[in-house]
Amino acid sequence: GELKEDGQTITFNGHCWHDHTVTMHIKGENTIELTHVMENKEGLTCSEGYLYSSLANSHMEGYYEGGTHKITFDDLTDDDMESITKTGLMVFRGCDTALNFYPDIMKTLFLFDGGLGLNPYIPFFGSKVTPEQVRENVKFTKEAMGFEYKKRPEAAQKTVYDIPEELIQSGDFFLNVRMDGLNQMTQYGSGTHAGHSVMALRVDGELYIVESNAAWYWPRAGLQINPFQDWVKWAHNADYHTVWLPLRKEVAAKFNETAAYEFFKSVEGMPYGYHNFLFGWIDTVDKSFPPVMSPELLAPVL
Repeated sequence: GELKEDGQTITFNGHCWHDHTVTMHIKGENTIELTHVMENKEGLTCSEGYLYSSLANSHMEGYYEGGTHKITFDDLTDDDMESITKTGLMVFRGCDTALNFYPDIMKTLFLFDGGLGLNPYIPFFGSKVTPEQVRENVKFTKEAMGFEYKKRPEAAQKTVYDIPEELIQSGDFFLNVRMDGLNQMTQYGSGTHAGHSVMALRVDGELYIVESNAAWYWPRAGLQINPFQDWVKWAHNADYHTVWLPLRKEVAAKFNETAAYEFFKSVEGMPYGYHNFLFGWIDTVDKSFPPVMSPELLAPVL
């Protein structure tokens, strides 16, 4: 719920304490105090976690004991106060218990913990993801999205498939997944099974890959064009799992290489574009947010 006025109260039920009451008090010109009362505990060892947040200020708290708790937002600016009285101070309850809060943070960190550099021969700090990352990201994808990656036979894992360049057309699509946490956040947010996409483009008969990339394990940043063989080498170094999706012949025949290249040259070198990318996930007012996200929670998180 949200609180905008002095003395305003919201009530709700929790999964540990059945009865909750939160009241907002404006204390002076630049201080707001919340009084959170929890009563009628459901179990001896349960707990709850809460986020109290406006558009500019937030506080997170885990509760193991009931009763009356006070949360104070002080030294607020005039803009902060105006934001709270117009858009509200919002109260969010965590889906899990407070006891699991820190273990959940550690599990999340394990998704990103490795493959931090460019050198494929340096463990952990190089470009290769760790076995632990692979295990945890496969597990996350299954638990969070209901999609399970199937492990290929050992012989197939060691086989390098070298696609003859003459088979690749301008406009062909390459979907990539890297088990590094970042790709899995992309999958989770957008609902796809891939984390990065690129396109083939022939320029003066030579085969290139065009893409936007800004990852720490990739040699270049921004909107870029790279020779196909260079891209393949970098993709191997980065532990990409790649699927080639060629255009149908009748569609490929309509692809205008010249127009595509001219457009690319007009944007080449521009930054990755995180803002457009992230907000592209949300194409309805409130129906396409990833799980646990909501329009109300989006603004405080950002």
